[in-house]
Amino acid sequence: METNALYHHLTPRVYMKPWYHKENFLYVVKKGVDDLGTAVNTKKKFAGIDDYHTIRAGYLVATEEECAVFFSPLKDFKVYIEGDCIEDNKFMNAHFNDYKNWTIRYKNGNIVSPELKEELRAKILGHQKKDIEVNWNLKYEKYWHSIRDTILKTLENNTTAETIPAINREMLIRFFVSLKWRSLPYPRVILEITDEIYASCKNIPIPNSERLLPFLETAYDELMHNHILSLFRKYLNETGAIWNEARFYIDNSTIELLIAPSDSEFISSDNSVCSFFTNPEGRTEFIFPLTPNVLCAIRKGLTDKYLINRLTKNGVTWYNNHLKINCYQGYFLRRQNREIYFGKG
Repeated sequence: METNALYHHLTPRVYMKPWYHKENFLYVVKKGVDDLGTAVNTKKKFAGIDDYHTIRAGYLVATEEECAVFFSPLKDFKVYIEGDCIEDNKFMNAHFNDYKNWTIRYKNGNIVSPELKEELRAKILGHQKKDIEVNWNLKYEKYWHSIRDTILKTLENNTTAETIPAINREMLIRFFVSLKWRSLPYPRVILEITDEIYASCKNIPIPNSERLLPFLETAYDELMHNHILSLFRKYLNETGAIWNEARFYIDNSTIELLIAPSDSEFISSDNSVCSFFTNPEGRTEFIFPLTPNVLCAIRKGLTDKYLINRLTKNGVTWYNNHLKINCYQGYFLRRQNREIYFGKG
């Protein structure tokens, strides 16, 4: 399966859909703004970045096979980097940000014109790999509505129960972990490691013409983006650090479903997984809304049931305030009614 998608959602549209007030539209409140939001089309304008998951020439995460495809437009030419004739596609990829200083020659030794050199660069960048975007859809987004709706149906059929069977528990946790890592800002656990490793790169700016993506303004940004894409690829192949985290939560967590009363709703945001400390031991726990009516809490302690907790209006407001603070660029509502989300006042 291939995709021509340009705008890649960091928060999947299939996740945001229960908050739509009409097809594809949410009320989005920008971070730091005290209002009831503006209607935004999620297909184009919210919780995404153009080509965020796309890999092309210059990405260190690219494999040797991908680099061979990226630089195939140069197969009939000789490439010189810092005076050396280079045939190694991975080496070309690692130095692609300095393409303007490459010398490209015909086989007879003549240097190509500046116009042809730019045409070749465009052809190189025309080769793209979008397997991450495709696999987020195939392995997670495609099944989310069924996973969620099966849980909701079980809740509807057990209106007074304190527990229900943990249907789709593993896929629920795997989806939660994917949301946690796909969203910006990057998770604190990875920043604690990479900030030290890449600290010296934070003050190295990248000129606009050399950026892999417009928002990758420094060498640090570029290295972090490559790092996160590498982790995504591993997770989608059920390996690596994110996969290990998912397995940890699957093997060690209790899931509690928090139900809003009829006069309240949960918000969500472009950073929908919220972590906070909720006990004397300072243990980190996580919440993320499933729908405007149901919030999921991931807590320590393995059980084979979903625990059910029916909240008061004040309880919903308490959680919404945490979710509001946790947003990256904005949070979203289904209805423009402050009281059902944050109470009176």
